[in-house]
Amino acid sequence: MKGIIANSFPKSGTHLLTRILELSAYKQSDTHLSRSLILYGPRNFIRNWKIAKRIEKKPDRGLKIDIEASDRRIKEKWFLAEISSHLKGQTFVQAHLPYSSRLEEALRKYEIKTLYIHRNPKDVLVSLKNYILKQKNHPNHEMLTSLGSDEQRFIALLIGFNEGSNVTMMAPFCEKYCRSILWKNSAYVCSVSFEKIIGQKGGGAFEKQREELARLFDYLRISKTEMDRVQTLVFNTKSNTFHKGIIGQWHEEFTPKVNEVFERHMEAAQLKCI
Repeated sequence: MKGIIANSFPKSGTHLLTRILELSAYKQSDTHLSRSLILYGPRNFIRNWKIAKRIEKKPDRGLKIDIEASDRRIKEKWFLAEISSHLKGQTFVQAHLPYSSRLEEALRKYEIKTLYIHRNPKDVLVSLKNYILKQKNHPNHEMLTSLGSDEQRFIALLIGFNEGSNVTMMAPFCEKYCRSILWKNSAYVCSVSFEKIIGQKGGGAFEKQREELARLFDYLRISKTEMDRVQTLVFNTKSNTFHKGIIGQWHEEFTPKVNEVFERHMEAAQLKCI
């Protein structure tokens, strides 16, 4: 049995998806399919040497795996070998992979089952802002807390930033969200909705949660005999990345200005993705 890629846009319900897999007897791999595989580390010669060997130098080849930077590519052969080494038996690996037809075709060719969880982007933005503020060791924590209000913080994330030695580059939020959400339309991938699968404790509905779980179980060919147990345990507040895990939080946190900036940037980003 091959393992599973649990893919998402950051803060879209990654923990919710992986918890379902863990409750279904899957074990998490110790790797993460994201920009960490391709980003150079400071003053680490060995790590930099290993990463350099993975990077695809030819612009017409390789796979895009960095949600923050659409121009970075990794060698397809290395990437698939990395997946194969970690997805043995009933295992899963977390990922924040941007969509591309080349990557989709590679996953299809090697029959790698992939799940994708998506969430209202406005709630994702709220979750991202709160996560950075909560995590004092986050490279952008100091920069974001230095801003005078949440309105300024939201706008900074929407615009994006790449300045200062202690700031990690973050692409404009809507642009990278649009790079990810195209997975939702993939016929090969099983795409699930955060709003449906969160259930009653997160502001959703019992029946919609059950329908979404049933569809996910069908895709993974897992027996539905334990769905009752899994459904009662899905909502979990003990995750380190958990904030509130509820639907529609953006209504309480967005100001009219933030909403206007968000709508304008999302419209422009969607036009780029067409």
